[in-house]
Amino acid sequence: MAITDLLNDIDNSLNITCHKVDVAEQCKELITHFKLKILTLNIRSLNRNVNEFLVVFNRLNMDFDVLVFTECWICDDSVIANIDGYMAFPSTKFINQSGGVVIYVKECWNPIVSEPDLHDANCMLIHIPNCVTVLGIYRSPSFHNTSNFLVSLENIASAMPKSPNHVITGDININILNDSGGSEYLCLLANLGFIQAVDKPTRNSACLDHFFVKTVHHMESVVCSTSVSDHDIVLLGVEQNGPSKPMPKNSHLSIDFKALEKDLKNSNFSSVLNESCPQNSAIRLEKILHQCIERHNKSLNAIKVNQISFGLLSNVSLTPLK
Repeated sequence: MAITDLLNDIDNSLNITCHKVDVAEQCKELITHFKLKILTLNIRSLNRNVNEFLVVFNRLNMDFDVLVFTECWICDDSVIANIDGYMAFPSTKFINQSGGVVIYVKECWNPIVSEPDLHDANCMLIHIPNCVTVLGIYRSPSFHNTSNFLVSLENIASAMPKSPNHVITGDININILNDSGGSEYLCLLANLGFIQAVDKPTRNSACLDHFFVKTVHHMESVVCSTSVSDHDIVLLGVEQNGPSKPMPKNSHLSIDFKALEKDLKNSNFSSVLNESCPQNSAIRLEKILHQCIERHNKSLNAIKVNQISFGLLSNVSLTPLK
């Protein structure tokens, strides 16, 4: 794989395609080919609406690995509905009568399940080793101040188990389309390396049901209208690639590191340093690094961007603009 292919892979992972459809049957052609598939829905009482969901679920006609339901209206004596082929993991923390998260995982997986203490919210953490770690969240709109929630979310997200794919999803009740109060939330997740995967409304004109993903793989999302509740169903597909092919024995990587270091020192990093959002700043920095590497690479073989980038950054000092 050439450097240009590597750049294309990175661009594909940073530029997420989010589809908006009105009919469940349209979803299959969009994400059925992805190996890892996750669904999230604010169901507004799981027991009351599960049968209507199953009708839509059959129309989707896809094999999902994880189903995340929020605003489940569960309490201590709730009977959790059964979905054939899945294991159910409900939250136990009681916040109010409409609260609760239930995550269903395909029976073929062997998940490690926990319930972190997330302030002002319900959540469940599902870790499927060597596959994905999913943090499913329901944050009630009755909590107007996000400060405690964000501090707690940062602590939990920072401590998520090692995994090739990290996913934060659920009804957060923060409108990430035009709510000025959502900027702190967005920057927090971007600073932790999570990419926003949904940019379409999920309830009326607001995007309240989110997917934030940390992965090196290509992914796409779908927001699908439904009558199950007043929220749309949101789907995520992640393409998990197999092990990378080893470099041919007779090939070698040829980079003029002295010229590369000089090029970096003369590069203009103002767009990186002046960017207020950490996610956008990281994207700009990656592009500058890759462009410089490509200019001084004499090999057509693939290289691991993190190995080169960290090596370069350890020798290059970026002085903030005054």
